[in-house]
Amino acid sequence: MGSPQPDTFNEPPVSEAPEGTAARTAHRLGVAWRMLSEDLRRWPFELSVNVVLASPLVPRLVRVALLRALGMELHNLDVYPRCRFRSTKLKVGKGTVINSDCHFDNDDWVVIGDNVGVAMNVTFLTAGHQPGPPE
Repeated sequence: MGSPQPDTFNEPPVSEAPEGTAARTAHRLGVAWRMLSEDLRRWPFELSVNVVLASPLVPRLVRVALLRALGMELHNLDVYPRCRFRSTKLKVGKGTVINSDCHFDNDDWVVIGDNVGVAMNVTFLTAGHQPGPPE
């Protein structure tokens, strides 16, 4: 069972909107509506994973068990509080410790091997877009 993944946002920038004030305003409203829709689709995941399970009040064993149930491949028992996740695309090896306040911007898979120590406040970034030409 994977996490709800937002659709990729592929709208042209406002500068490429049709000419004219009314057309440009309509384009901006459409872009804003799609951005709001994406945020609302992500809300249940954000609330359950990044608010409830990230709380220091949730015991580590409970946190790990529920993150596993959501689809993360965790082979460790040490995921400390206040870690934030963009999705469930995470594989963690045996004996690995993920300290508190880490951020996983994992639009693509993040794989951490066995016996790794991840310090506090570490950020993992993945690129989830096609590279484009320089502007």
